[in-house]
Amino acid sequence: MGTPFLLLARLAPEARGLWLGTNVALLPFHHPLRIAEEALAVDTLSGGRCIFGVGQGYTPSEFEAFGIPRQDRGAIFTEALTIIKGLFRGESVTFEGKHYRVKNASLPWKPVRPGGPPIWIGAQTPRGVRRAARMADAFAGGVHTPYHKLLEFSNIYRDSLKALGKDPLHAELSAMRSVFIDEDGNKARERALAWARRGYKIIVDWDHPLHRAGVTLDDYATASLAGQPDEIVSQLERYRDEVRATWVICSFEEAGLGAEGLDASLSLFSRKVMVHLEEGRAS
Repeated sequence: MGTPFLLLARLAPEARGLWLGTNVALLPFHHPLRIAEEALAVDTLSGGRCIFGVGQGYTPSEFEAFGIPRQDRGAIFTEALTIIKGLFRGESVTFEGKHYRVKNASLPWKPVRPGGPPIWIGAQTPRGVRRAARMADAFAGGVHTPYHKLLEFSNIYRDSLKALGKDPLHAELSAMRSVFIDEDGNKARERALAWARRGYKIIVDWDHPLHRAGVTLDDYATASLAGQPDEIVSQLERYRDEVRATWVICSFEEAGLGAEGLDASLSLFSRKVMVHLEEGRAS
């Protein structure tokens, strides 16, 4: 989506008490002044519950469409985020870089919290994870990342925080997972395997870093949560206890499921997974 914060601004009045954020917006495709202003608008409308999740992008066709040299994405990302951090601090920003030049730039309103919305950085490589430790408030694990790679990235992230003199014990880390839930666990796993085959073809066709890192179809299949409600609960507990994820972002989008099937999945998850997790948190 090209302007995600516009949608989040519309949702803010209807989502009282919920966090609203991007997971992730591809920063090289957004001017830092504009996207910072949009994010702070959502931050204001939501009462300080905006998460600024960003990544540097990967897909060659997207960079071609925007006319941006793909090899420059790291430098563009770093310059943009440097400007945005200053704006989030409420400063008047002057910056002279290779890709961006701004003079005495400021935003018309101040962030709700000091420092502005928390910044999450998505990454699919060890280098990207270290960048998140250096530049962000949280590492955002992607929907394509298999379980064993997410576990590896979690350890790299915490080791990097420690090396930087930051607190690894209270590190924020998210994992985005596609969820396939059914009272018949076999049906859920069949749907998850069909999803994995489609997704794996994408990372092969893109020559994605995960594919180049040796991720197989069987590995890729572990990037989802699949099964009966009690199995989903157990899988979520693994992310909490082993990956030490502080957030698990659940996606129920599924090709061919339809509105009725989506509603059924969400209802089952709410009744038999969320309730269990809420009870566990209360105890």
